[in-house]
Formats: sequence, structure tokens, C-alpha cells
Amino acid sequence: MAAMRVTHQDGCRLFYGQPPQRNALDPETQERLFGPRRALHLSLPLPRTSQSILPSMWMLLENTHRGLVLQMEENDIYATRLCPASVYYAKQDTGAVVPLERCKRTRIFSYEHFKQKYEYYKSLPSPEGRLMAAEAPCYEVLMSIGQHWGPERHRDNNLISINITHSLGEKVIESFRQECFKQRAPFDTDFMSVDTLDDDDKRAKVVMAAAIQGQIQKAVGATSAKAPSAAAAAVAKPAAKTAKNMRKTKEKKRPTPKQATKPRMVAVTVGN
Repeated sequence: MAAMRVTHQDGCRLFYGQPPQRNALDPETQERLFGPRRALHLSLPLPRTSQSILPSMWMLLENTHRGLVLQMEENDIYATRLCPASVYYAKQDTGAVVPLERCKRTRIFSYEHFKQKYEYYKSLPSPEGRLMAAEAPCYEVLMSIGQHWGPERHRDNNLISINITHSLGEKVIESFRQECFKQRAPFDTDFMSVDTLDDDDKRAKVVMAAAIQGQIQKAVGATSAKAPSAAAAAVAKPAAKTAKNMRKTKEKKRPTPKQATKPRMVAVTVGN
């Protein structure tokens, strides 16, 4: 996976191959073919994948030479597909996966829409509700080159995927979540690390765990007294399965480089 942070005022152009040579074309033609001249040129990483899908990977990469331009304007993210290869993205409002029209500047992230969902997220009744809610606004845009995805096809199986992170949106959500953690009751240890507890708290947790373990052992002892053969079988069966699985794991051969499949993932963070 390649990860990049883009703060350039003219955005960036994702492509594969060599960047256009300066002064090889007149400025108007160069911008029409390859986007803004001052944009940051980011070459897609070289593929490392199995021989069986290598031809498909190269075909996609060769068709991204003109590139995909990403720009930010008034905290919104825009994408312009210049390359022949199709580019799909998940819409911010519905999550529907749709293709980008070629040579058309398309807004793929609206900060105003993000703020509206964020205000609703903040209005949830408790810190616990806000932390666990599915309504947390997403600050990422998911994209894929040459292949769509959906219920029948997971995006992880695609050859080239792109994750675009809105830097300001990420900061807003992460800061708010940290505040929610601070508002939790101090005695709620579900979200606390043992390393952060003092000695008395650690002893209390150990005593409580020992008491629970004692209750479990009593219950198991009562069950064993009633049906010793069944209890022994219940313990022996998982143990046998575990030993069998360990033997299988040891017997498995490591995959050769030709068998391994490594789809390409590109993570781009836009903003300061």
C-alpha cells in the first residue's frame, strides 16, 4: 500500500508511467490532456502480484497514464477522470457505487454534508451512544480503478483501490471521540487499560476475576458430578480439535510468490 498526504493548492494527479515532459506541449493542450500543470504528480506504485492476474493489472495501469485529478475547493473534494480506465467511487450521501464521467469535474466529498451529519452525531444522547452509533459521518471517499464493487463483490478483491481521507473531517471526528472518552465515568473499566490503573484498582480487578473464576469452577464441578462422562467428552473434544488444527497448520506449505495475490491500495489524505 502507498500512502500520501497532499497539501498542494492545485491538487494532485494519480497516474502510472512518466509525468508529461515540460514544454513538450503548449500549455492549453497539456492541461486538457493531463490536468493542471502545477498539480502534484503522484505515480501509482509498481504492482507485486501473481502471474495469473499480472496482464489484467498492467492493462489497467497502462490506461491510467492521463491520470485521475484530485482537487480541494472550499473544503470540498473534486475528482476529474482524464484516463481511459473507468473509475468508480462510493457516493457520500447514499454509498451507491457509481462511475466517474470522463473529463468532467465531479464533487465527491461535500464538507457541508459532512457537517450536517456531524451535528446529528453530536446530538445523540450519551457519549456511549455517540461512540457506538453507525451514524458517525465518514471522512473518507472510497474509489477503485477499472472495477466496481458491491454486495456481490468486495472492494478488497479489486486490483487497484484508492482511499481518500478528508484531513479536516478526520480531525473533527477523532477530536470529538476523544472528548466522549473523557466524559465516561471513571469507574467504567471496559474502556480502561490495566496499565493505567493504580495498585488498589489492579488488586480489586484480580479479586473480582478470582471470584468469577471460582463460581465457574463450582458450576463445572456440579455438572461433572451429575454426568462425568459427558463433561469429560465436552472438554476432550475441543482439545482434540485444537491439536488436529495445529497439526494441519504445521503441514501447510507456505505459498510461493506466484500464488500470492497482492491487490494495490493507494491511500491519499487531502488537506493540511
